Amino acid sequence: MAKALGQTTDPKELVPGNGETVSDSLWVMRGYGDALHDAGEGLKRIDTTEGWSGKAADNFERSSTGSPPSG
Repeated sequence: MAKALGQTTDPKELVPGNGETVSDSLWVMRGYGDALHDAGEGLKRIDTTEGWSGKAADNFERSSTGSPPSG
């Protein structure tokens, strides 16, 4: 359990958890975010107006526009 103000002068004892672990997790999540962003940018470059037509192109166009559903 974390200590309360006045019980210690060590700031690390006032906040539970491990700051280094949180920092490591931050960089992992940032890497995932960057990869997802890059994938999204790549998908935006797919142009179905020339060279790809038909039902598959139409379905892809419908499913790839807009923002992903939130939830």
